[in-house]
Amino acid sequence: MNFFDGRCYVAASPLLGSDGIAGEYWTQLSNLLLERGSFDQVVLAPVSISGSEVSRWRPGGDLNAIMTDTASHLQRQGHRVTHVLWVQGEIDYVKGTSEKDYRDRFLSLVNSLRSYNVAAPVYVAIATKCLGASNGGTRFHSADNPVARAQLALPNPGANLKSGVNSDALLDDLDRYDDCHFGSSGEQKVARAWADLLSADP
Repeated sequence: MNFFDGRCYVAASPLLGSDGIAGEYWTQLSNLLLERGSFDQVVLAPVSISGSEVSRWRPGGDLNAIMTDTASHLQRQGHRVTHVLWVQGEIDYVKGTSEKDYRDRFLSLVNSLRSYNVAAPVYVAIATKCLGASNGGTRFHSADNPVARAQLALPNPGANLKSGVNSDALLDDLDRYDDCHFGSSGEQKVARAWADLLSADP
């Protein structure tokens, strides 16, 4: 199901709650989790704004309320958040966000979720690669960069922060149709990787 604006809808790509129109891999992930018997139901509550910096999601940022309002709506409807999957960082790479700034801003947004009683583990993906004009025009990507280093270092059992999928390392050039966005093979690889991770995590 796709939770949006206080109601549940049958999930279909592109999901409600995202500003994208080209589709996504979360519906594929949900189908895999159900087919494997890892979950008996999946309710997706997307909060996705293309090209957004991590600073916009922390308290005081213009997107923080979208995230916390979604958490509030879920609770009012009797839903308990069980997993938070964080996939973001490409624009921070392009704009040169430092490792410390990324870490501090990310932890700030997590604290805002915790203040809304979202105790679920937050899985931090490694996602910094998006080349070309759609993301600022850079044509060079270094796997060892400040944003990736921050994302790799963020998992912390005490804070219930866990490692997510590393799409930077997982995908090759043929998995992205424009050096940025995932093509069909990329979506399938990432969906399977998330399914493997979530199915193995008790």
